[in-house]
Amino acid sequence: MVPWLLVGVLLLAICCHQSGQTKTGFTLEQGIPHFNTKPYFLQAPKRNITALEGQSAYIHCRVAQLGDKKVSWVRRRDVHVLTSGLHTFASDQRFLALHQERSENWTLQIRFSQVRDAGEYQCQVNTDPPISMIFSLNILVSKT
Repeated sequence: MVPWLLVGVLLLAICCHQSGQTKTGFTLEQGIPHFNTKPYFLQAPKRNITALEGQSAYIHCRVAQLGDKKVSWVRRRDVHVLTSGLHTFASDQRFLALHQERSENWTLQIRFSQVRDAGEYQCQVNTDPPISMIFSLNILVSKT
């Protein structure tokens, strides 16, 4: 029964490819059907993050099916690209992108967070057009 299902999927993929439509989500590459995979965001654990001044702040972004695309972190107040992939562009070395190989998790770490770090941060994927998710960071000042 399974071989007939595979034949049906192949015929459907060939039919749709020849008609110029890919409504089934399949594309043909070298004669082998596969799912058309585009990056997309998974539900973020939190989009409103609070950290204590002087401690590390962590903003977590989850991206599925990234493929050959890159995740970048952008500080929205000045539209400054902080990181792209694991490379840090900020001259402020407190900013760091964390990612484990084969993981969907991309984390922006802000070491020794300061009140001026509060604001919106954007997790962006360089698709065409780009996709992004916005996070809000609050920094609490501890009273002594």
